[in-house]
Amino acid sequence: MEQLDINKQAKKTTAELIGLFESFDAYRAQWEDRAIKNYKLFTGHKEELDEDDNRSNLHIPRTYQIVDTIRARFVNAFFGRRPYIEFMPMPSKQDMQNLDIAEEKAKVASALVDEQLDKNKIVPKYYDYITQLLVFPAAILGVGWRYEEENITRKVPVKEISRDIYGNYHYTGNYIYQPQQSNEVIWDDNEIKNIDFFDFWPDPKGTDIDDCRGVFQREFITYKQLIHRLEFLNQLDEGNLFPVDFEEIMREAPYDEGREKRMSEVGLSTSMGRNYYNSDDEKLKENTKFELLHYWEDDRHALLLNRNKCIYDGPSPYWRHRKKPFIVESYDSLPGEFYGSSAVDIVADLQEEENAIHNQRNDNINMIINKMWKVRRGSDIDESELISRPNGVLYVDRIEDVQPFDQRDVAASSFEQQNIVAQSAENAVGATPIMQGTETRSTQTATESMEQAGNAGMRFGVKIKVFNYSGIKRLAHLMDMNNQQFIDGQRLVRIYPEEADKWRKINPGMLIGEHDYRPAGTNTDPSANKSIRREQLSHMMQFLMQAQIPFVDYHALVKEWLESFDVENSQKFIIPEEEWQRQQMQQAQMQQAQQGPQGRPGNTVDNASPAEQEMAAQQGAARGRRPQSPRNPQPRPGGNIR
Repeated sequence: MEQLDINKQAKKTTAELIGLFESFDAYRAQWEDRAIKNYKLFTGHKEELDEDDNRSNLHIPRTYQIVDTIRARFVNAFFGRRPYIEFMPMPSKQDMQNLDIAEEKAKVASALVDEQLDKNKIVPKYYDYITQLLVFPAAILGVGWRYEEENITRKVPVKEISRDIYGNYHYTGNYIYQPQQSNEVIWDDNEIKNIDFFDFWPDPKGTDIDDCRGVFQREFITYKQLIHRLEFLNQLDEGNLFPVDFEEIMREAPYDEGREKRMSEVGLSTSMGRNYYNSDDEKLKENTKFELLHYWEDDRHALLLNRNKCIYDGPSPYWRHRKKPFIVESYDSLPGEFYGSSAVDIVADLQEEENAIHNQRNDNINMIINKMWKVRRGSDIDESELISRPNGVLYVDRIEDVQPFDQRDVAASSFEQQNIVAQSAENAVGATPIMQGTETRSTQTATESMEQAGNAGMRFGVKIKVFNYSGIKRLAHLMDMNNQQFIDGQRLVRIYPEEADKWRKINPGMLIGEHDYRPAGTNTDPSANKSIRREQLSHMMQFLMQAQIPFVDYHALVKEWLESFDVENSQKFIIPEEEWQRQQMQQAQMQQAQQGPQGRPGNTVDNASPAEQEMAAQQGAARGRRPQSPRNPQPRPGGNIR
């Protein structure tokens, strides 16, 4: 009876999930053609012409040029400097007395997330994520927890044993290194994955990832990986694990992977048929792939195998943050809509127009060089004689037997028109030639160029702030909550940058807390002219040091100045702040020791050299003091005081 109830529940849940998926799939299908069109424009795909068609068929990589400019700015804005994300403590009223402890915990939590971002190779992954953001209606990043063990073979030291002439064994005191296998944990951290646009289905009524009642996410998994996944879910003993006939499912081919749909549109394919399943090698057969659809709600997780069998339905494993483990963003979001516009959407028509103008100009030049001819019907003219050739002679009976078609040269005007189209595309998304690092199409003064760069930087600055709140802060929050939930033992973490060369042992209690997240690179414009910024910092340091303003953190100011030279680890050039403060105190004590009884130098100035006196006068002038005039002592008249 219990088995019948399980099968009945499995069929009911399967039918519900399939119905939801069909609804979600119909909604997303409205954006698939646009996504494929944008993919073609980005990759430069063009339809092949007939063999007899001699027209020009070139693609101008304007779209790639624009995408590459914007992509570099975004990646450098968020992950161009370390630490990537700073954590700020948010203690409750009851914890205000423990604010110092909360700040220390925030520093540790930030350092751990920073290490995990590097472990996930965040820069290339975020590079691909931004590429999807600029090409497709939405980009999806998955943030989950991965635990994996593996048999590792290492060389370990073993005491060397020798046998003497009497046959007795003894230790020689030396060590030899022998390979030894051991089961080790190779991953127990946050895992960040790029999810293809074609492998994600949102709720048709949702306006953002949190507003969606549920989402579907697809992955392709081997038979061996699927068995391990089910064994792990069975050990958790949460939710319902439904029986499945793998032999029956393995006979069915999985649905095409998301990327195959768009790649087939450009004449490519990654399909390998059923070679793995048809193999007689059982180990090779274990690599047969299944389509696994994950259905996620804030507090629910279900698995649909090959779209015809629900194999698991239970609670979400992420009970700490209780959110769908995804980050979804669009380049230009539309209010009240899940999908927005990509950068390629904005310039798509202009890209096609530029291609058309460029190809028409090539056709025009080709027609001028290789003319078309009007030949009188019935004239004895061989068509091969009409091919242009040096010093060629064509004999005719009448002058009107052969006449050329008059073709106007439109190359000059087409160049101007193409420049206008290219400029319109670049202005539409703010990727002007100055931002691309190329020469401008018109003569501009330095002031005009800086003003244009500043205006474009302001546009990008606003988008960076939006992506900060919708993407980077959510990424930090999901990773922080996962660390608080899943880390249950001691770890080593490197605090950056104060203790970049030191490792600190932490325990799970040092990670628990509420934090605010601030991307380190968000407050700086990545496109700003670094030489100008360096010059500004140099002038500011010179003024502050001459004025000797006491409430300025000169240690942090020098560090900022060094980083303007693209120094990856500026900390190695700077002594620790504690050492710097100790030197400042020693210098102050030495100055006090040289002071006179009334707080003024004794004979220091009188005994100083002319150069030292001149330097003291300059420092006094920098502080706003008036130069002292030389005194002329005069004898005071004597007499009685009345």
